[in-house]
Amino acid sequence: MALREGLKPGSEVCYFSKIALVVEVRAPLAQLQMPGANLEWVKIDDLYPKTGC
Repeated sequence: MALREGLKPGSEVCYFSKIALVVEVRAPLAQLQMPGANLEWVKIDDLYPKTGC
Protein backbone atom coordinates (compact mmCIF):
# COMPACT_ATOMS: atom_id res chain seq x y z
CA MET A 1 0.00 0.00 0.00
CA ALA A 2 1.41 3.35 -1.03
CA LEU A 3 -0.07 5.02 2.04
CA ARG A 4 2.20 3.03 4.33
CA GLU A 5 5.41 3.97 2.55
CA GLY A 6 7.64 6.15 4.67
CA LEU A 7 5.56 5.71 7.81
CA LYS A 8 7.02 4.50 11.08
CA PRO A 9 5.54 1.31 12.57
CA GLY A 10 2.28 2.21 14.26
CA SER A 11 2.12 5.68 12.75
CA GLU A 12 -0.66 4.68 10.36
CA VAL A 13 -2.73 3.78 13.43
CA CYS A 14 -2.26 7.30 14.76
CA TYR A 15 -3.05 8.71 11.34
CA PHE A 16 -6.32 6.85 11.00
CA SER A 17 -7.23 7.60 14.61
CA LYS A 18 -6.85 11.30 13.86
CA ILE A 19 -8.94 11.00 10.70
CA ALA A 20 -11.68 9.23 12.64
CA LEU A 21 -11.60 11.90 15.33
CA VAL A 22 -11.67 14.71 12.78
CA VAL A 23 -14.70 13.17 11.11
CA GLU A 24 -16.37 12.66 14.47
CA VAL A 25 -15.77 16.28 15.47
CA ARG A 26 -16.55 17.84 12.09
CA ALA A 27 -19.72 15.93 11.24
CA PRO A 28 -21.95 17.52 13.93
CA LEU A 29 -20.47 20.96 13.21
CA ALA A 30 -21.14 20.56 9.50
CA GLN A 31 -24.74 19.61 10.23
CA LEU A 32 -25.13 22.79 12.26
CA GLN A 33 -23.44 24.74 9.45
CA MET A 34 -21.26 26.62 11.91
CA PRO A 35 -18.96 29.19 10.26
CA GLY A 36 -15.98 28.04 12.34
CA ALA A 37 -16.32 24.33 11.53
CA ASN A 38 -13.19 24.36 9.35
CA LEU A 39 -11.13 25.49 12.33
CA GLU A 40 -11.48 21.98 13.76
CA TRP A 41 -8.89 20.82 11.22
CA VAL A 42 -6.42 23.18 12.88
CA LYS A 43 -7.38 22.34 16.45
CA ILE A 44 -7.43 18.56 16.07
CA ASP A 45 -3.71 18.13 16.76
CA ASP A 46 -4.12 20.00 20.05
CA LEU A 47 -6.18 17.05 21.29
CA TYR A 48 -3.14 14.81 20.99
CA PRO A 49 -0.20 15.05 23.38
CA LYS A 50 3.20 14.68 21.79
CA THR A 51 3.29 10.93 21.20
CA GLY A 52 5.61 10.94 18.21
CA CYS A 53 2.75 10.46 15.76
